[in-house]
Amino acid sequence: SLGIKFTAEHAKSVMEKQRGAALRLLYQAKMALEHTVPMGPNGQRTLQGTTRQAVTRMTRIPRPKRDAHDCSFFENRLRAISGNARERRMEKVVAKFEHEAVEQATLAVQLDKLDEDRVAEQRDKHRQVTLEKMRRNKRFNEEWATRGWEQHARNETRRVQREQQEWKFMESQYNKADETIRRVRNIATEEVL
Repeated sequence: SLGIKFTAEHAKSVMEKQRGAALRLLYQAKMALEHTVPMGPNGQRTLQGTTRQAVTRMTRIPRPKRDAHDCSFFENRLRAISGNARERRMEKVVAKFEHEAVEQATLAVQLDKLDEDRVAEQRDKHRQVTLEKMRRNKRFNEEWATRGWEQHARNETRRVQREQQEWKFMESQYNKADETIRRVRNIATEEVL
């Protein structure tokens, strides 16, 4: 065992390709191997001719300048790749609110569309009701005018009939008066003769 911390969460982050997860694992492996692999005769680190137990027991010769440089390089690289933990936490918290804002905006657009549709529907209903009222009023006015003309025609017919009756009555009265005068004249002439 190299003493590398590798849990299920680390494995999941590597599989999900999270930023800096694989680099952290490699850095831990490199640092663990540097502490356990012995130096060879030519100054190179080698695993040839050593057993697993020997590798884990041995320690390498310290090289402070190189180690400090490597440590700072990998630490800075890790920070650059993985980002600030506080920023990541803040991004997670803010992401919820941004997601909620997007959902609210989407919902607002949908509700606005529903309101517009409802207003358009009410406008159409009002227009249909107004048109129906106008049709009914026009039909009523036409019926009223037709009834008026029919009533006027009946009244004219009655007036003509009444005038004819009056003329007949006046003619009969005139004929009666004329007949009476003729009778009186005939009676008077008969008496005189």
